[in-house]
Amino acid sequence: MHLASEAITLECAVIGFATAAGGVGYSVSRLASAQQKPTPSTNAVRAAALGSLVFAAQMLNIPVLASSSVHFVGGVLLAELLGPAAGVLTMSAVLLLQAVLLGDGGLASLGVNITNMALLPAGSLLVMRKLTDHRTVAVSVASVLSILLAVFLIGGEVAIGRSATELAQWLTFVSAMLTNHLPLLALECALTVAIVALWRAEKSDQRSAWLRPATMATAAILVAMFALAASSKLPDGYESAAESAQMQWLIGR
Repeated sequence: MHLASEAITLECAVIGFATAAGGVGYSVSRLASAQQKPTPSTNAVRAAALGSLVFAAQMLNIPVLASSSVHFVGGVLLAELLGPAAGVLTMSAVLLLQAVLLGDGGLASLGVNITNMALLPAGSLLVMRKLTDHRTVAVSVASVLSILLAVFLIGGEVAIGRSATELAQWLTFVSAMLTNHLPLLALECALTVAIVALWRAEKSDQRSAWLRPATMATAAILVAMFALAASSKLPDGYESAAESAQMQWLIGR
């Protein structure tokens, strides 16, 4: 779901960075004012391990339709296991590293990608926590909701500052985005719930402060190795939607 720099206008980039800066700044202030348990060093280890897992998982594109693929996002996962504030900061770091090291997305679109994949999932989880005390239900619904909202938000983001001529096939693009990402709803929900359950299964173990991060770091390495060898070469849901709507300029073509 990464937006490339070519997909957005200068106006959208400015709005994206303003939104991301506000969300990241608020998250920093929340962490600074909170009483941290376990210790900050342990929190950093947990964030690094889970961030590595999400980084690796996003490299693995899974074919879901004849012409498109999807990848795990992981924003709700980080928000649930690290807390919304730390989850936002960890996902923001993942997206920054992807933009710099892999060219995934881009620096100009970093603000909108943080908004879509860090702030939106954390916000969705916070809302669901207000609506239900059942953590699994909250995580499940937030995982699905965050993907759906991101699809429509991306549709709005690519339209900012565009002419009517450029947006002649905009409805086709949004419709294709929704179709291409529907399979991701179940995948995102299932993986998030499963990883949360695995993480918490070690809760009673005295070694869990280090065992769980070590398990996730090992899983990240294995997933990354598998992704490098087996990731689908099909365009992701966003690229496929742009091509089907004949809006190739959204992916720099």
